[in-house]
Amino acid sequence: DPTRDPRKAAALVRACYGLRDAALAFQAPLVSVKDSMKNDYRGKRAGQPIEISVPPTLLVTAVAKVLDVRTARSADFKTVGDVIWLLGGTTLGVIGSALHAHLGVAPGAAVLPKPDWNLAWKIFSWLGRSSGKEWSKLKSVHDVSDGGVLVAVSESLFARGFGASLKLPGGHDPWCLCFGEGFHSFVVSTSDSDSESVETELKQLGIPFLKLGTVSQSDRLDVLIEGAADGQPTLLRRLSVPVRQLRTAWTRGGYFE
Repeated sequence: DPTRDPRKAAALVRACYGLRDAALAFQAPLVSVKDSMKNDYRGKRAGQPIEISVPPTLLVTAVAKVLDVRTARSADFKTVGDVIWLLGGTTLGVIGSALHAHLGVAPGAAVLPKPDWNLAWKIFSWLGRSSGKEWSKLKSVHDVSDGGVLVAVSESLFARGFGASLKLPGGHDPWCLCFGEGFHSFVVSTSDSDSESVETELKQLGIPFLKLGTVSQSDRLDVLIEGAADGQPTLLRRLSVPVRQLRTAWTRGGYFE
């Protein structure tokens, strides 16, 4: 009933249009869909009646076939010295993110990312082995989602006890690059010896990428953020956090507590 909550109705309409665009772009029909627009709980708290409604949510389940399980890549970094890349969309923003909600304001550039389905087709075709051949050189793949790039990098460190040394170039808003969320973005890794051939093929296919740094032996995530002064690179900020501290925060904030 759109008259009951117009905001929920508007959110559902926007979600449906976005799903339509994605389905057409990928030629992938939606065979099942479940909305939770009317999931309400009515009960009592401290003797007083309460009603709790879920946020407007549209759930779509996607299922795909892996043609060769040997080409599937897990999210964890594999070897010290491997090169870490940001693959795909680099238009990331903090508006509507957990960081935005925590700070109350949107730091940095007021970017509201939008999907680019042509770019997505290129990225997913390469990751899915439909184009190119250097995809076989990837050693890990992790999607950039809640919390942005640094969260994805951190989660890729937990399994094997590695650290990472990142050097983020200027020309990007540091808040958005470190913690922004968006579309069609992945943190991937390759061996140093394979990085040049992978980079060459990505350029040929028109897939954007950004070299972030390397996997290290230390139990720390070290991040240097560069800027520019008088045309010369200069260090703007340095962030260094023990991986064990990141793991503790992740465990407490997830499903394990």
